[in-house]
Amino acid sequence: MEIVLLWSVKPLLEMDSFAYYRTPIILSNSSENGGLSTGRRPFTMGYYACILHSIIAIFFLTEALYVFPFATKVKVEITFLDVSIPGYPTHRCCHYHWMDWPDRGVPPADIAPLYLLHNFETTKAPIIIHCSAGIGRTGSIVLLQHAMEILQNGGILEEMPVYLKQLRTQRNNSIQTDQQYLYVHQVLLTYFRQNGFIPDCLKLLMDAFTSEYNSATSGF
Repeated sequence: MEIVLLWSVKPLLEMDSFAYYRTPIILSNSSENGGLSTGRRPFTMGYYACILHSIIAIFFLTEALYVFPFATKVKVEITFLDVSIPGYPTHRCCHYHWMDWPDRGVPPADIAPLYLLHNFETTKAPIIIHCSAGIGRTGSIVLLQHAMEILQNGGILEEMPVYLKQLRTQRNNSIQTDQQYLYVHQVLLTYFRQNGFIPDCLKLLMDAFTSEYNSATSGF
């Protein structure tokens, strides 16, 4: 799976393959911390934007809450759009909006992000992912995806700082807070435990880590 770390609209429009992008994942809201964010804006039946002297026509089709096949507090909304840009054919876009991941904070540490990413594995087009600054929440999701791809390809995970350093060579300051870094670990450990990859002799240590994680992320 190819994920694009998008920090502005300009490089997106400059990409020759723009017409092939189908799946933006937005992890922030349009207003956060008392100010405007780069997150999801309300769509109407016909929305037009002028960016870099190009008229982008975005037509709202429908929207619905994403349904996870397990209990979770995570809320993700899908908006289906037709996007028209001069010089490109109109194409269908599925816009995923994670509605309740706080800026510089963490959502419930279940397997929701892994399940969401799993649904994009057959997507041949690159995936655009962004939050507010494009480093904290975005970095967390990208690091999770990278770890899962290593495992799915039969590799062995090294200690996470190795992959975080690699990620930061592509996107500086990816993962902003200790809580977000711990979140990545807790999500992976939850996945391992639910799939029987944690031996019984380590379950007490797992419980202790989870307890410390909950204390460290309380209020974030």
